[in-house]
Amino acid sequence: DFEKFKLDPIPQNFTYSMVPLDYEKLKSDQEYLFFLRSLKNQYFWYRERAVDVYPALVTNLIESVEDELAALENSGRN
Repeated sequence: DFEKFKLDPIPQNFTYSMVPLDYEKLKSDQEYLFFLRSLKNQYFWYRERAVDVYPALVTNLIESVEDELAALENSGRN
């Protein structure tokens, strides 16, 4: 809900900072609090997924690159 925030531009990197218009009211806003809890959980799962899944993906990528390099090397010999 953007009507709860004022967007302040940060000129150095062309981003915006969201500044609450009524901080005290926002602290009890159930929708906002749910968003914060959900965001925290979402970041947790992204981090857990990275630890569990990405090493295998990187290993597969490395193997694919090595296979492709070997195939190119062998095709040059024929």
